[in-house]
This record gives sequence, structure tokens and C-alpha cells, in this order.
Amino acid sequence: MFLIGPPFYVAVLQLPQRFQTVNHTSGQRAGILLLPMMLMTPVGAMFGSAVVGKVIPAEYCLVFASVIQTIGIGLLSSLSSDARIHPATYGYEIITGFGQGLASSPVYWLLGAIVNEEDVATGTGAMNMLRSLGGSIGVAICSALFNSSFRSEVGGLLTSQQISAIEKSIFAINDIPQDIRAQLGASFSRIYNKQFRVMIAFTALNFVVTVLLVIVRKRDGTFGGEPQRTASNEFQKRLGDEEEAAKEEKNSDPDNQKEKDGTQITAAPSSTTIELEEKDKTE
Repeated sequence: MFLIGPPFYVAVLQLPQRFQTVNHTSGQRAGILLLPMMLMTPVGAMFGSAVVGKVIPAEYCLVFASVIQTIGIGLLSSLSSDARIHPATYGYEIITGFGQGLASSPVYWLLGAIVNEEDVATGTGAMNMLRSLGGSIGVAICSALFNSSFRSEVGGLLTSQQISAIEKSIFAINDIPQDIRAQLGASFSRIYNKQFRVMIAFTALNFVVTVLLVIVRKRDGTFGGEPQRTASNEFQKRLGDEEEAAKEEKNSDPDNQKEKDGTQITAAPSSTTIELEEKDKTE
């Protein structure tokens, strides 16, 4: 999870900034343009939940997800510096988002198969923390890379006052003359592409780790192991209590008890019936 976090966090934070600085869109438009990736992330997670352990082992699914993630981040590192948004950008986002979502399902599946059942909640919290930690480190690396590259990229285009204003807020780009803005967008594009190339290192390392995981689990004979649940949760306990209560009610029902014992009780004859039978005998 530590290696899955940096590419996802960087893509979520840096792509909208790229849309604003390179493609000159508004902040609202930049958020809308990020939707293809954000919508495909839960789709990838649902797809992974549907196939992991049933169609494909969790280890292979994790390797496949790391490959898709690497391809998506690699494609995002090759975006054009044109002010016009190329339609392929949305396809790159879809691939990246699907790979990010697909990677989460096998990780949690393997967690349930590796740790004790009573430690699953603790392990889940630890994995979420590691993903956030990795994402924070990835964003810090990209921020440092941006700060170190920005002045060298735009030093010949802008004055020191303009550079300082843009470092404080990217909206200062709107005050730059139109003829310089296109060249400035190309400079920003090179910086963002460099950031995503750094993220390729994380995804490639994640691929290596997942392959090693497959090798180790095959050697230990635990490959393809499934989580085993022995303790019931609150829903299962309540369902079991309701079934037990229904059984007790059925057993305590007199009609069911008669059928169970195989006996049949007939009603006692009335006094009128007895008198009529005695009268017939005397006659």
C-alpha cells in the first residue's frame, strides 16, 4: 500500500494543476476533467472484488494491477504541452484510475489471509496509514521537484516579480501576456511530465514487489490462500439468534408437536351423543 499511494495522490493533486497552468482552464473545469480517473477507481475496485479469489488468485491480480498502474502513469508523463486538451488524456486517466482501484481489492484480500482474524481491523488501519504516508511522500517529492525546476524553466520568460507571484498562486498566470503564456504552459508541461516520470519509479518498484510476493508465497505453499472467518460479526449473530428463536417457536407450537409425535387427539363425545346411544340400546 505504501507504493500504491504516491502515484494516486500525485495524480489527484497534479493533474488539476496541469489543466489550469498548461491548458488554462478554470479551477472548476479542472476538477471536472479529473472525473474519468476518479470514477474509474471504484469501478476497478468493484471489478477486483468480483474476480479476486474466484477467477484469478489475489497475487496475480495484484501483479496485473501494478502493470496497469505503471502504464497509466507512464502515459500521463507523456502528455502534450499544447493548450488544447487532447482526447487521449481522458483515456490515460481511465487506465490510471482503473489500475488504482484494481490494486486495492487483492491487498485487502491478502490481508485477511495472512493476519489473524482478530487483527484484521488493525491491519486495515495500518495499510490505510501506509497508503496515506506514501502519498504524502510522493507529493512532497513532486513539490520539491517543481520548486527546483520552476525557476530554471521560466527564468528567461518572466521577471522575478512574476515568478514570485506564480509561486504564491497559479492564478497569477492570468496576468501574464497572452504571447508569453503559451511558452509558459510548455514549461509547466515539462515539469509535470518530469513529476510523473518520477512516479513511474514507484509503480515499477511496486511491480517488482508484487512479483516477489508471488514467488515467496508459492515457495511457502500459501499461494492462492483464502481468508478464513471463524468468528461471526454482529449481523451474523443477530441472524443466528432470529433463526434459533424461529426454531424454538416451531418446536413449542402444539400442532407441530402433535405431528412430530405422530399422535392424534379426538374430541370427547358430548352428553347428548351419549344419551342417544343409550336410547338406541334400550329399544
